Parts: sequence; structure tokens; C-alpha cells
Amino acid sequence: MKYQDIQAMSDEELQAELFTASESMQRLNLDHAVKGLENPLEIRNVRKVIAQLKTETRKRELNAGGESLHKTRTKIRLRRKLNK
Repeated sequence: MKYQDIQAMSDEELQAELFTASESMQRLNLDHAVKGLENPLEIRNVRKVIAQLKTETRKRELNAGGESLHKTRTKIRLRRKLNK
């Protein structure tokens, strides 16, 4: 799945796709542990799709949050920078 396709999805579609991808990941992990997969790189691909879906979800959440959410994120970044 391309990231452009993910960006074109609605919020409900994103959540549904994330749910199906996480179920697929659990199934692949179980199958891999029990009998082994023919192509274990499938696990990596599903993990990447899950990460892309979560990234887009978080991006939309931050855009919808407005200025107050941005201020708290800036404080967190500053605190992390000072603690290094």
C-alpha cells in the first residue's frame, strides 16, 4: 500500500485498515512461530503498513488539535532536548 493511498483514506477507513492490519500481524506472528512462513518478509511489510497508518492517524490528530496541542508538544521536545 502506498502512502498516497493512505492519505486519501477517511478517518474511519484508516481505523478499519489499522484493525485489519494488526489482526493480520498477529496471525502472521502466530503462523511463523508454529510452522514457519514461506516468506517471512511479509511480517516486515505488514509492520511498515501499520506504522504508516499510525503515522497518518497521529498527523491528522495533531492537525485537528490546533495550537494548544502544538504548545504541549513543543514543551515536551524542549524537555527532551534539555535532558540529553
